[in-house]
Amino acid sequence: MSTVRIRGGDTERIQTPAVKGGDLAALTGLATVVLAIQRTSDGFWLDFNDSTFKSSGWTTRQQAMTEVSATLAPGEYRYDWTAPSGTNAYMIRIDETGGTAKNVPFVGEIKVDPWASPGDAMDLVANAVDAAAIATDAIDADAIAANAITSSEAPALANLDVAVSTRSSHDAADVDAQLSGTHGAGSWATATGFATPADLTALQAALEAYGDLNWLTATGFETEASAATREATNTAEHAATLAAVGALAFATPADLTALEAHGDLTWATATGFETESAAATREATNTAEHAATLAAVGLVPTVGEIDTELTANHGAGSWIEGSLNPSEALHLEEIWTVLGLNSAAPVSFDGTALFIQALAAGIDISIGVVGTTVTLTR
Repeated sequence: MSTVRIRGGDTERIQTPAVKGGDLAALTGLATVVLAIQRTSDGFWLDFNDSTFKSSGWTTRQQAMTEVSATLAPGEYRYDWTAPSGTNAYMIRIDETGGTAKNVPFVGEIKVDPWASPGDAMDLVANAVDAAAIATDAIDADAIAANAITSSEAPALANLDVAVSTRSSHDAADVDAQLSGTHGAGSWATATGFATPADLTALQAALEAYGDLNWLTATGFETEASAATREATNTAEHAATLAAVGALAFATPADLTALEAHGDLTWATATGFETESAAATREATNTAEHAATLAAVGLVPTVGEIDTELTANHGAGSWIEGSLNPSEALHLEEIWTVLGLNSAAPVSFDGTALFIQALAAGIDISIGVVGTTVTLTR
């Protein structure tokens, strides 16, 4: 059994030949060469359908392998498997379920761990590598390639060389001597465009004198006038404002009496309105209008007018004589009394219907009796 070691996440190609018995000729074009993978930590087998190790219930426990090339590598079958992360060992088993191949089953082992491979980048904990871990001359010039240090690291290394390798103790005199020897004692001149300033007091005086004579008012601005000039200007402008306001066409009336006299003579009735009449005139007008209203509303027919209207509509011959029973006579007596007629109760009626409307003491009266029409006579 062969064993290989890979890292978790790496893809490993599993490949094997399939030969027949006797002449060991390569078996090409087979679909029955299958692969199974078992995790040795728990004995679970890989389900190739969902890449999950299970103890049962697999969909695809044996995965068919692919022939590399029937022409260039006949009889060679492969499968590329990506190992899970972590540390574990896996047993692989290859079978030929058709019973044709002689060299099956084939068994091997794949160990998976997180160990780094050559060339991998690593993060080291503090003090992981100390002086004792590096032998003398373990790193020499031959161990560093010519292009190992790029232009980005070169300035840092140069600074390290100046700060550490060539550090020495020098005082100010040594620095001055070095500079004077290199550049000359008289070579420190004022930079171009600058002048060595005089003392500050003289410089301030010169600046003030220059300003008093040469500073000009900026474009768009005026020189500030003195306080007295500003006061005189403001006073004049205020007086002019007062004069302009006073010239407006407003006049204060002499007194309220003049205003009243003006109103009594001048105020006119506004358009669309009438002058108010005196109280007596208004009362007379209202009384007349009230009487007219009463006359228009209170036209009530008299008993004679009712009789005339009934005779015109029903005929004079429709009122026939008859006798009243006691209850009818009493009823008509009450009607007669309400009408204010001081006479004996009527005794005439016919057999149709009774409807009487009269005005007595200013009260409208309507009386109806079904089955009887009464004729009232005094």
